[in-house]
Amino acid sequence: DVFSVTELSNYLECPYYYYLKNIKKIGDGAYTPDLDPRELGNLVHGALSSLTQLSENDLSRSEFIFSFLMDSLFAEYRKQYSSAISNIIKIQISNIEKIFQKFALSQAEHFNKGWRIKYSEYDFKILNLAGLANKNYWIEGRIDRVDYNEIDNQLLIIDYKTGKVKDPEKKHYDKSTGKWKDLQLPLYQLALQDDVKGASIITSYLHIFEETKVEKKWEITQDILGSASNCAVDVINNINDSRFEPSGNRYGNRYDILLGRSASVVDQDLELDDTIEEF
Repeated sequence: DVFSVTELSNYLECPYYYYLKNIKKIGDGAYTPDLDPRELGNLVHGALSSLTQLSENDLSRSEFIFSFLMDSLFAEYRKQYSSAISNIIKIQISNIEKIFQKFALSQAEHFNKGWRIKYSEYDFKILNLAGLANKNYWIEGRIDRVDYNEIDNQLLIIDYKTGKVKDPEKKHYDKSTGKWKDLQLPLYQLALQDDVKGASIITSYLHIFEETKVEKKWEITQDILGSASNCAVDVINNINDSRFEPSGNRYGNRYDILLGRSASVVDQDLELDDTIEEF
């Protein structure tokens, strides 16, 4: 069986939310005339993934990057949607155009420092994690982009963000409690540990809609990486044992979104001591 990186993060935030979303497949499919944040993010991600088609010379020219990204954005829209572009969506795309202009400038600067795109939309699997109760389980995921700098022998893992961005370390790990809140970037690094011999690895967030430079970086030590790996094993073993107890940080927040009801109604319908089978 396969566990995605996102699934493990869902479980860490709340086991019962994981149960509702990933086991019961409860979700919100409401229609909106514009592109919702997820759809908009998918379009942007699709356009950005096409950067691998550009030559080194093209990547050094911001005006070429910008023009190419806009063409890719419209191509991505036509691929995903059969309908014509509405006036509302045109406004959303015009906002992306301004963002891509800044992005192209910062990326040209980035590539002129010796960075090159090594992977885009990189699919990986992590097999044979020590401590798994069921050896038929593994973790899979997709990394938005991995750049390599041959001069410094460094790999840079880039996770594109179109929503609010926190410091990556604080988003993943609570130093005061020693508890993990997310495993995304550590698992990405674990997947690339042996990709380039002797290379150091830096993980990062690149916020497309605000900061267009790779500034939110996290250099994960081997100790922290080992802790994250152990946490991933614990999560998978808990799922295997059907442990889906609610946790306070999401109760009455995400449940109401999944169930399409207010938090107060959910609280009345789902008692904390209800069993999964009863639900």
